[in-house]
Amino acid sequence: MSKERFFKLYAPLLLVLLSVVIPVVVFASSGDAAHGTSPKLWKELLFKTMNFVVMVTVLYFLLAKPARNFFMGRRNQIKQSFSDFNAEKNSIEKKYEEYKDKLASLDKKAEDIIHEFIADGEREKQKIIEEAHQAAKMISAQAESTIKLEIALAKKELMDEISEVAVNMAEDLMQKNITKSDQKVLVDEFLMKVMEVK
Repeated sequence: MSKERFFKLYAPLLLVLLSVVIPVVVFASSGDAAHGTSPKLWKELLFKTMNFVVMVTVLYFLLAKPARNFFMGRRNQIKQSFSDFNAEKNSIEKKYEEYKDKLASLDKKAEDIIHEFIADGEREKQKIIEEAHQAAKMISAQAESTIKLEIALAKKELMDEISEVAVNMAEDLMQKNITKSDQKVLVDEFLMKVMEVK
């Protein structure tokens, strides 16, 4: 039997025995008859002490193993709880790190999305500016062609007016300057030309 096992088994028993014997010895050493101690009382005290020691020894042998098992089980249960707690703590820390990484990646994604929206906005801005330039060119071209058309119409109207005025002036001049003989020569020339065409 090892020393450790010896102390585990007999140390509690020795402790109980000493806790009972020391007070008995102290009480007995006073030995004063004036206090009413007699051999009969000593026998009774010794009997009670022995009875107590036997009862404690029996209780120790009966309850030591279940108590030890209880405390060992409780210790194992506490160890298991502590181990479970550590495992859960590690799991929670791992999840925390995962969520921290996800949050960092979300921040990065949000930043990327913002940059993408800014780039899209710039592209749309350039597209709108380009469309506005194209529309301005089209409007300018339409205005130019409208102006040219209006100028052509104005020229035609002006030419028509000038022609009409010139014809009127020529008629007036002819009526004033052409005589009957000139008129007869002109009619004859005209008739000759018509005859030639036929």
